[in-house]
Amino acid sequence: MFESIPVMGNRQFRSRNNNHNHDGSVPADNPSHQMAVTNFSTEKGKFTWKINNFSFVAMEDELFSPSFKVANATWCLELRFHNMRNPDEFMELYLNVIEIEGGTMDPVWVKSDIYLMHPEREKHIVVFEDVEVFSPYSTPPGSPGSGWTRWINNRKLKSYINNDSITIMAELEIFVGEIESKEDTIFAIQKMEPPSSFHQDMAKLIQDKLSFSSVKLKVEGEEIPVHTDIICARSPVFEAMFRHQMRESQKGLVEIEDIPKAAVKEMLHFLYTDQCTEKLKDVARDLVVAAEKYQIPRLKYLCERNLIEQVTIETAPELLLLGHQISAEALLRYCLDFVVSHFSEIRDNKGFQKILNDGPLVMQILESFGNIPNSDPRKRLFAPKEIPSK
Repeated sequence: MFESIPVMGNRQFRSRNNNHNHDGSVPADNPSHQMAVTNFSTEKGKFTWKINNFSFVAMEDELFSPSFKVANATWCLELRFHNMRNPDEFMELYLNVIEIEGGTMDPVWVKSDIYLMHPEREKHIVVFEDVEVFSPYSTPPGSPGSGWTRWINNRKLKSYINNDSITIMAELEIFVGEIESKEDTIFAIQKMEPPSSFHQDMAKLIQDKLSFSSVKLKVEGEEIPVHTDIICARSPVFEAMFRHQMRESQKGLVEIEDIPKAAVKEMLHFLYTDQCTEKLKDVARDLVVAAEKYQIPRLKYLCERNLIEQVTIETAPELLLLGHQISAEALLRYCLDFVVSHFSEIRDNKGFQKILNDGPLVMQILESFGNIPNSDPRKRLFAPKEIPSK
């Protein structure tokens, strides 16, 4: 006897008989067991829409987001407003399909979650629990798509406004096709695959200090055995050092005096495994300098991303200066925005005084202030007595 069992999450349907394991695997004593799986394949995508200077939204009746693409369709979000000064009125939210690739008239099947975000509050979420059918020809021009006429009232909306901005995120899952397999051997073969041990095996080359190493890095008095082929393949700086028979190559010893030992060890772990350890947060500032020195762009990016999470009122000036000094673009851009947004709190920070000695960085801050309407950046950056007259 066969039955059809829906599996939540990936909307998968598995046909099976009653002689099975609880996880759907084939029992060892039932080799004739057959299975069939039909997967309704989908593509997922996310879109984040931040609306700055939200207090001016009272001037508008409706607002459309920039378009974004998920699967084979182009979408946008639409907000409609009603008397924003009345706390009991509601803001409307709609998801619109703008265009489907190829100009097809076929409908698009969508599941979506759309919610307001705030760093200190739970998400205000609206879930289209049922699958929605969208078509650019299903509604007349100017009509809203699928959505909520009473998404959030103005009273509750105020609690999601952060620095006069709101952030909306949309998560879409689009049906894109159907795949079917009836080979029961596929399931058996998949379960036979051993887990990969590549990262652990590569890490052993450093952790176990195997005798196969060909050179050593000396840092803070400790000599760390490493393998020339590996570090040269991962860093063009090491490659040039050993390819051109420099002093380090001839001695078989590279002395590192400008980077702490903990950061050097974390760098080596990454060179061997392409992964960082849980120590990244503690050494990220020194490690990003090492990544820049030895030209390891992916490690530099991971450090920048970690440092961005550490940006606060107290740390922003120091991290801004660091990002500027080593051309860490992501870190620099984030810290510039943060400093401009929290300038009244950061201005008296001792770390900020160091920035004033760096002319090019001061100019970047001034340019960032220039994006704020009706703002004289000189009055915010300098004390009144320091403002140049011309």
